[in-house]
Amino acid sequence: MSVDAWLTLGIIIALFAALVWNRFPTWVVFVVALTAIVTLGLAPESAAMGGFANTGVLSVVVLFVVAEGMYRTGAISMLIDKVVGLPPTERAANLRIQPLTATGSAFLNNTPIVAMLVPVIGDLGRSARLQTSRMYMGVSFASVLGGSSTLIGTSTNLIIAGLVLSTYGQTLGIFFPTLIGVPAGLGTGLLPALWLSALVGIGGGALGAGYSRIIWGCRDALRRMPMALRLLLAAGAVAGAYAL
Repeated sequence: MSVDAWLTLGIIIALFAALVWNRFPTWVVFVVALTAIVTLGLAPESAAMGGFANTGVLSVVVLFVVAEGMYRTGAISMLIDKVVGLPPTERAANLRIQPLTATGSAFLNNTPIVAMLVPVIGDLGRSARLQTSRMYMGVSFASVLGGSSTLIGTSTNLIIAGLVLSTYGQTLGIFFPTLIGVPAGLGTGLLPALWLSALVGIGGGALGAGYSRIIWGCRDALRRMPMALRLLLAAGAVAGAYAL
């Protein structure tokens, strides 16, 4: 590889290492990496900054404003109160919230939907005396599956639509991925809706508690891991992706 390629690979490895280290805000890490690429002349400024002009990125930014407005005005809390109420268990809460989350994510983008629902679920947990940690994962899966069913539902689809427009001059309709996204969401959505609760320990079963200990144990082990080993793991992941 050329020198520029090695420098780019080094910046990518450092980027992933900084994200794994989790000592700096995510946006700071990406801005520093982007600044290094532009400063070293590894990419044209137009290409490096082109992502900020992508219609998909701008759409997500605007939808964040809409989502924040819905939460601050109490509109989303009112809707949750009407549809979800005060569920007796975390499983019941998941089964009521997930369809609503998937539907909203299809038309309002899943990223701001999740950002909007996090404080709402916190309020619901305090009101119904439920453990919110057992509901967040289901909401995440439901938002991803629901958002994948429309063009505006997920930022990935929006970015791909922008690339298709700029490269081929073809405009994709809002329901372009629906034919595949809806069956996939309904089929794979059964897994988090019916079984995810067991994996995070709802009901106090030994299986759920065991999975919970494994998940939290892996997270704690990663946090205690020496920085050198984290860098090695990040480098291995990047090298593997590059090889593929």
